[in-house]
Amino acid sequence: AANFWTDLNQSWESMDANCSSESLTEMKTYPINIELKLSEEDISRLVFHSALNLVDVLQDLIGSVRVCLNGRTDVFKKTEAFCTQLGRSLGSFSATARLMQSFTMERSLILGEVEDVKQILAVASQANAKLVAKVQGTMSLLENFIVPIFELRMNELLQRSKYPAGFWVAYHIATLRRNMETVLQAVSLSNAARTRIVFKPEEMGPQDHLVQLDIQSAAGRSIRLPPVMQDCFRDLLMNARKYSLPGTTIRGLMANTGEELVIRVEDQGIGIEPDEVEQIIQFGFRGSNAIGRRTMGGGFGLTKAYYFTKLLGGTFTITTGLGMGSIFEIRIRCPPGCALASPVTAAASAAAPADSGTAPRVAAPPAGATVEAPRQAGPPPLAVS
Repeated sequence: AANFWTDLNQSWESMDANCSSESLTEMKTYPINIELKLSEEDISRLVFHSALNLVDVLQDLIGSVRVCLNGRTDVFKKTEAFCTQLGRSLGSFSATARLMQSFTMERSLILGEVEDVKQILAVASQANAKLVAKVQGTMSLLENFIVPIFELRMNELLQRSKYPAGFWVAYHIATLRRNMETVLQAVSLSNAARTRIVFKPEEMGPQDHLVQLDIQSAAGRSIRLPPVMQDCFRDLLMNARKYSLPGTTIRGLMANTGEELVIRVEDQGIGIEPDEVEQIIQFGFRGSNAIGRRTMGGGFGLTKAYYFTKLLGGTFTITTGLGMGSIFEIRIRCPPGCALASPVTAAASAAAPADSGTAPRVAAPPAGATVEAPRQAGPPPLAVS
């Protein structure tokens, strides 16, 4: 473990040398240990949070299409009804799960409505060629990017519900990274995002966010973690984007040292008011310096990360300074032997190429561009106790 942390610290020092950051001397660390009062609906929203984020993106894209078509509300009516029904089901965990199980049928309805819009565009006047191109780009995003990722997230959530509480699951690190990148890009493509997410410094423009991901494990090419913690990691990264200026860097670490799972997300954003650090964890609370920022979220990403961290017996700390950025850190003790790859996982890792995995392989396209179709999902990750 000591050697692992030495290598890990060197990795972070290398990242520091490659991106500008403010001095951390004025920042303060706050261990968070508060009681959350959550209803059944609140907990349901936390569990299905990642899918609800994609519902927000879907509704935002539908709204933009209707505006481009002169306010036509007759398009995407079935898709809108599904989104509404999903939102209303959240008072009951089982009702939401049943809706997610039906997504294969709903997927066909959504794609059918995409085809209906294509037919409308086919007879559109050439005088509106620019507008038609914009709607065509949105249709491509929906058909080849948003809907497949939505289905992937639904399947992940349903599969996760079958695991007993406390299970840690082995993931190929390359697969996990690609899953992270793909969903982050999907959310950043909404109209509300206005900025791209990129993962390579050479691709970064002045209006982009550079996300540097560092996923490490004492086991080598695979990492074990409670499945919900990949959601929490992703949610913390998306929160960092929401409250950071374009042109800044967000750094995310997920590491299993064999003794503990560590998740750490650092941004160069607006920071948190000192007297609001604990309140920021409460369901639906937004910092006073964040009011007025359109974020396309329900205000409970941090609640979710804290809730599941405590449920798993972990610790949650926030290091922040107003105008200086924030660092969110989760630490969870590993069950015995969880850092060691099982024989099946080790064999699969040795036989598979480094980039093998189940995530859609999609690059973030410019507005109006055609998106590469994602690959079919493979077998689920190996569940281990």
